[in-house]
Amino acid sequence: MLSLLFGGEKIKERMDGHFKQPPEMDFSHEDNLSEKWKRWKQTMNLYLEVAMGEKTEKEQCRAVLYVIGLEGREIYNTFNFGENEADKLEVLLKKFEDYCIPKKNVTVIRHRFNTRVQNPSESIDQYLTDLKLIAKNCEFEHLKDGLIRDRIVCGTNSSRVKERLLREDGLTLDKAVGICRADEESRKQMKTLNEEEQVHALRRKTQNQRTNRNEGYAKKGPSRRDHEKRESNSSFSCGKCGTTHERRNCPAYGKKCHKCKKPNHYQKFCKSKFSKSVHGLDEYSSCESDGENYFVGAVNRKTEFKENACFTSFKLQGKTVQFKIDTGAQVNILPLSIYKKLSNVKLSKTSTSLTSYSGDKLKVVGKCSLHLKGKNCEFFVTDTNQSPLLGFKASHELGLIHVIMTVQTDVDDPVKSFPKVFTGLGCLEKPYHIKIDSSVNPVINPPRKIPAALREKLKGTLKEMEDKEVIRKVDEPTDWVNSLVVVEKPKTGKLRICLDPRNLNKAIKKNILRYQQ
Repeated sequence: MLSLLFGGEKIKERMDGHFKQPPEMDFSHEDNLSEKWKRWKQTMNLYLEVAMGEKTEKEQCRAVLYVIGLEGREIYNTFNFGENEADKLEVLLKKFEDYCIPKKNVTVIRHRFNTRVQNPSESIDQYLTDLKLIAKNCEFEHLKDGLIRDRIVCGTNSSRVKERLLREDGLTLDKAVGICRADEESRKQMKTLNEEEQVHALRRKTQNQRTNRNEGYAKKGPSRRDHEKRESNSSFSCGKCGTTHERRNCPAYGKKCHKCKKPNHYQKFCKSKFSKSVHGLDEYSSCESDGENYFVGAVNRKTEFKENACFTSFKLQGKTVQFKIDTGAQVNILPLSIYKKLSNVKLSKTSTSLTSYSGDKLKVVGKCSLHLKGKNCEFFVTDTNQSPLLGFKASHELGLIHVIMTVQTDVDDPVKSFPKVFTGLGCLEKPYHIKIDSSVNPVINPPRKIPAALREKLKGTLKEMEDKEVIRKVDEPTDWVNSLVVVEKPKTGKLRICLDPRNLNKAIKKNILRYQQ
């Protein structure tokens, strides 16, 4: 029946001549089927009016059935028509409308209207449009604008806007929508301003970090601009002690970090990746307590006797106790479990705290004095399951270790035997030619900026290298130019100069060396 109805491809050719045909009707999602049908019917009527106004009503019915899609034609096959009703456009559309729009329940639609609230990401215009579409089927008649206004007041997602709408006298629908739009626009502008402030703050922070890095290279005093900038800020958040204070008044100044052993910052704010001190107890400065603080580098349990650890035995009141010798420790440690087995040993209070390598605080019960080999040794009693520990001072006084201050080594013989090796820089016997892959495009890197404090020193170093024939000046054009890398040595203050040949390395042909078997 459908093939006879459409008559081949003629309908499609006529419809695609000048105007784009409407999309197929989507019959899925029955909850919203009536709204979909209304929108599709409106589009189809416009198309029939502008594209097929001169066609017969029968041809217009065929066009409707063609455009509506396969699912719509299956629904069409279930309709019952009277005589000559199948070719009537009004009858055909009425059949589909009865299918898509069943008898409406006003109470249910009004409930949907009264419970409709504005979504967090929904604009006021989108919310208003949806309210008007729902109110269209609620039969509000002349009360429609007032009820939509009330729904906006109750359903807005901004408590600030709701409070303002409730204070407004003589509030109308247009006035309520205007207030909501103004608030929505102001929030967008505030968001834009806040984003700009965050970008500016990020730029300022990046600039400050670059300035701090450049200060590490400069040995001379700050410039006038830097001095004025510093004087303008009376206080700042310090990254060395973690507090806010005036410049040149840092509490960490002069203090030694227990992680990297460098001065002028606390361990908590140390930027070093690795700690130089692995073992031992070092004096630990802290502002949290008035008493002394010590850092415990390594504390082992009783059962963890490592092969490379050194132990010795002493008799305490007739009982043999093993002590671990730790030359890096400045104090002695005695577990509470061993102290309880001793009699007539006085335990005195102490405000000293001990911190392990992992950052955990050891619970110090007190301190006592023990008699070992005729020497009185002070021990800190801790409530931990660990081995008794003898520090450097006690181990030395008891004769367990000997201090060797210097080691005599004869380093003159190799220098005297091979004087040429230890004189000057040295060079290869023959010039070495670097083979470059011709298929790789040469790269000329722009010159990098050199800090002002290093420029004169750099000129002198380059002149010295040129005099020693380590480098030579190049004035003629060249295909490859590598960036200069300048690093100031912290101990001597001299400059280490090298190149950054990352682009050149990609073009170098590798020499394949074959080893003789």
